[in-house]
Amino acid sequence: MENNELIIDMDYVKEKLEQYVQVYKNYEILGWYSTGPGIIVGDEKIHRQLMDSGLNDSPLYMTCDCDIDDSVKELPITMAEAKMADDESIEWVSLGYAIETEISEHISVEEVSKGSGNEGENSQLAPQFAKMGQAVDMLNDHTHILINYLEAVKKNQVPKNHSLLRAIHGLTFQIPAIDSNKFRKDYANEQMDVKMVTQLASMTKGCQQLNELVEKYNVAYQKRGHGHMFY
Repeated sequence: MENNELIIDMDYVKEKLEQYVQVYKNYEILGWYSTGPGIIVGDEKIHRQLMDSGLNDSPLYMTCDCDIDDSVKELPITMAEAKMADDESIEWVSLGYAIETEISEHISVEEVSKGSGNEGENSQLAPQFAKMGQAVDMLNDHTHILINYLEAVKKNQVPKNHSLLRAIHGLTFQIPAIDSNKFRKDYANEQMDVKMVTQLASMTKGCQQLNELVEKYNVAYQKRGHGHMFY
C-alpha cells in the first residue's frame, strides 16, 4: 500500500509466473479477480498496473460476490474487460462466459462434499453411471450378435443376406478409429486422473473421520478434568 493505494509487486508476480510456467507450459495469465458485489472504485488502477506490466495487454477482470442470495439461480460471477475511452479512462465492458467441467471434477466435488456416508447409495452420479453401464452392455451384446452372424456366414452355416452385409459394412465405417497413440495417451491420462481423484476423496474422508475422533477425544477428556488435548 502506498498513499492508500494498492500497488502490485510485479517483480514477485513475474518470478512466480516463471516458476508456474515451468510446470504448466501451456498456461498464461488471462486476468485477475476480486470478491465483492461488482466493480468498485480503485479496480481501474489495479487493472492499469496489469496492463502496463506486459503480462497481458488486455487482461480480463472477474468479480465474485460472496454474499450469496439463495433466490438467485445464476452464479454470482461477472466478467469484464477494459476498453479505453477517448479521455484515456477505462470503460468496463461486460462479457459472457461458460463453465466447462470434466467428469473427474464432478466425482471429486461430489465425493469431497459428501464427507462420510455410504457412497454407493447416496451418490447422485450413481443413476447416471448405471445408465451408461446399461448402454455399454447393450452395445456389447449387439456387437457380439453381429460378430456371431458374420462368423456363421463365413462358415456357410447361414445363407448370405447381401442387404444386411452392406448395412453392417456401412456401420463399421461410422465407428471412429480410436486405436492410436494419442487415444491411448489421453485414455491413460484420464484413467490416472480418475485414480488420483478417488485417492483424494478417500484421503479427505479419512481426515474428516480422524478430525471427528480427535474432537470427541478432546471433549471426553476435557469433561473428566484432564489437561491433555490433541490438535
